[in-house]
Amino acid sequence: MEKTRITTTLYSQFLLASEGNITATRAEEVLLEPGIHDRITRWLATSQLTPGMLFDQVKSLVNLSGGWFILDDSVLDKPFGPEIDLSCWQYSGRQHKPVRGIGLLTLIWTNGIIAVPVNYRVYDKKTDGKSKHKHARELLTWAKGHGFTPEDVLMDAWYTASQTLRLIARFGWTWIAEIRSNRVCYTPSGARQHLKDLSLRENGGTVYLKEVGYVRVAKSVTQQNGCVRYLGSNNLQLADVSLAYARRWEIEVYHREIKQVTRVANCQARRSRSQRNHIFCALLAYTSLQFHRFTTGLTSYQTKLKILAPAIRDYLATPTVVMF
Repeated sequence: MEKTRITTTLYSQFLLASEGNITATRAEEVLLEPGIHDRITRWLATSQLTPGMLFDQVKSLVNLSGGWFILDDSVLDKPFGPEIDLSCWQYSGRQHKPVRGIGLLTLIWTNGIIAVPVNYRVYDKKTDGKSKHKHARELLTWAKGHGFTPEDVLMDAWYTASQTLRLIARFGWTWIAEIRSNRVCYTPSGARQHLKDLSLRENGGTVYLKEVGYVRVAKSVTQQNGCVRYLGSNNLQLADVSLAYARRWEIEVYHREIKQVTRVANCQARRSRSQRNHIFCALLAYTSLQFHRFTTGLTSYQTKLKILAPAIRDYLATPTVVMF
């Protein structure tokens, strides 16, 4: 029997069709091909799939002019994986505490119709010495070098370091982001205050943010719990900062789908290269699902169910487990 060739397409399709943890042994059980688990393990450990290669495959889906960027990171939980090379303790915004896992920072391009991860970085400070802020600036600089001219760059408060905001402004781009309440700013009268101490009008106002420049700031209060957030932009004419910032939600959807649908966090391999190749394939699978949604109207979850439904129906027709 001819051996199955291991490729990015095969592995990415396997991620789409799988549930639970992803292992080469499980792939062999599904494919019913003796010895293929060794070849999958070897392929994961030796392939050199890079963020640049991902952009080469997805760039036909984006426009260099227009659309907007969303920049954010997510932790791929590895609570029981201290031997996994890339796993380390880092703060999780979802769990609001330090967790063990792999940090994935992604730059998403979207036009409101399709969302495409155009570049990404894996947080590995013990190897490359780079902070997440450094990775963020590298991603933005890469985008500028490739000719992107986005309408806006959307970020949460974590990425509003003064150096990053100045970089975006130097590119001639508009940033829209949450700003921490303890940031120092100056009022038009020259008074030095923390952002939380300002008396802002309902539609916001203009202040001078220390080490950044003049920004438009609006106060946003969450109806459910009364949580107060400050949203800002270097576009001083922006009428509704809160409405513009709401578009950032797209990257939260992205994080949920790469974890639940394309299984980005479920690789059990220990080697750094294996994890990096797995992440590449999970993001490629996500982008393929985005294009599939654009052409068929089916969500990622609907597509996944259509893949799994025949097997579920077959089992229910002739179950192998006797229920008490």
